Amino acid sequence: NVGLLVLQHVFKSMTEASICGNNNPSLTPATATTIFCRTLGINPYEQQDSQEFWKLLLPALSHPPLTSLYRGTLQSYITALDGSNREKKRSEP
Repeated sequence: NVGLLVLQHVFKSMTEASICGNNNPSLTPATATTIFCRTLGINPYEQQDSQEFWKLLLPALSHPPLTSLYRGTLQSYITALDGSNREKKRSEP
């Protein structure tokens, strides 16, 4: 699976960067993920939060043991803090 191989490369790069930075976060160089995203067909320049990225990542990896582990429905719940008792729920697969 190409996606898993590219993911493995990202983790290897992160490990090497950590060693290079002597395991000190402030000295550890950043690891580029542009090639990883492009390989999976994910636009690396589109702003996403972690949940949005996760929803794109799992199907792109095409690895049933991983995708079946994280199967389910995402539910977002937002409540207004202005005392109006407004709230919004959203469920999506």
